[in-house]
Amino acid sequence: MIYATYFAGAVVPAEGAEIFGRRWSGETLWNIAGAVSMGIVCLWAPFLGAVTDYTAAKKRFLAGFWIAGCLATAGLAFVRPGMVFAGMALFAVANVGFAGGNALYNAFLPELAPPDRMARVSSLGWGLGYVGGGLCLLVNLVMLRRGGGSAIGPGFVVVAGWWFLFALPLFLVVRERATSKSIPPGRSALGMGFSDVFATVRHIRKHRELFKFLLAYLLFNEGVETVIFNASVYGRRVVGMSQDELILLYLAIQVVALLGALLFGRLAERWSGKRAIALSLWVWLSVLGFAFFATTRLAFWILGILVAIVMGGTQALSRAFFGQLTPREKTAEFFGFFAIGGKFAAALGPLLFGSVTHLTGTMRWGILSVAVFFIGGMALLAAVDPERGLAEARS
Repeated sequence: MIYATYFAGAVVPAEGAEIFGRRWSGETLWNIAGAVSMGIVCLWAPFLGAVTDYTAAKKRFLAGFWIAGCLATAGLAFVRPGMVFAGMALFAVANVGFAGGNALYNAFLPELAPPDRMARVSSLGWGLGYVGGGLCLLVNLVMLRRGGGSAIGPGFVVVAGWWFLFALPLFLVVRERATSKSIPPGRSALGMGFSDVFATVRHIRKHRELFKFLLAYLLFNEGVETVIFNASVYGRRVVGMSQDELILLYLAIQVVALLGALLFGRLAERWSGKRAIALSLWVWLSVLGFAFFATTRLAFWILGILVAIVMGGTQALSRAFFGQLTPREKTAEFFGFFAIGGKFAAALGPLLFGSVTHLTGTMRWGILSVAVFFIGGMALLAAVDPERGLAEARS
């Protein structure tokens, strides 16, 4: 959040940066950097997942993304006004480290909880993540209050150190329960991984409900990721909120998001994961309509609270619902496809948002443009049969 406003408002000149003979605004370049980094994750996530299913090496690959992400995040401390390409490149590497690591991290869920407990475990994990993020943001707020703009750089070092420190328990305590598979003579784990992915795509009808949900997730998560990705820039440019105001709002969002994730986890247990996700999507549509007309700080605070209530719930329940429909022996491969659903959306959403903003000259139409993906995702979600999907996973 801090880097988004810093990049769009300080790294990129106010008149924009000239690239390929045209001037591009900070908001547009920010969305391009996000789209490129997520596109990279989309290209290899299923193949990497298939390889780790063969080698039972999720933790080892996850460690590589973790270290790369931490180093790139620390490198953001050295980005100064005018360093547009360096700022975009370092952010892209950090974002690939985070998003690529998440694809493998999510694949641990089926190993840690039975299907009927996945929603609660996933929601609790997501909620605790908001607590940790909120505490780190609080540290950054104190630094900014005391050091002003000079504290922005050291703040990125704090974020990198926080990421490094609180990822350590996973590597030291969590045991990988998956076992490696035998590889035929003359083949490699990489070659078998590629073969498995293409075989899964060819036999997609065997997992029809899972892939219907994956398509639904690709669509509605496009809206979720784009709103989150642009929220701070939108608040500053459209509503006129200051950096300190945005940080205070984000701190409040972390607290409400924890409660929202736990609430939707309970709703999923009482209703079903599908119905709880559908309810959250209706709230997201309301948020988009409200955001288009929001002009005051109070309205933006209300928007932030509404987003916080459903933000963790939508993503945590989607992860749990996908985990329930996933064959146990192919968790990393299938969560690689899940990463495509999330990151392909995160690549296209900012691209659409940035393009509409560039063409219309206002972020209001940009935020409203993503509504079509929520509507499409809801339509596909309605067609998913959870009971049939569980039977497909067991067979």
